[in-house]
Amino acid sequence: MPVLVFFLALMRVITARWMWRNLRYSILAISVVAAIVTPTTDILNMCLFAAPMVALYAISIGVAWLVDSAYLRGAGAV
Repeated sequence: MPVLVFFLALMRVITARWMWRNLRYSILAISVVAAIVTPTTDILNMCLFAAPMVALYAISIGVAWLVDSAYLRGAGAV
């Protein structure tokens, strides 16, 4: 996921600001996917499936922010 976000942010398709604004919808989607993928009906297992995906989303926000700041530094030098 962070690699995909890197390339999308490099092409200026998404930004860290957009990802931060849509954080609640992303967590909802991640929770739904984790509930479907989880083999049991236990809430603890669902959270164990969702936690790495939420962490990857947070890392992706950081990657998009780094790409965006590098783009702004490069645009300011021109």
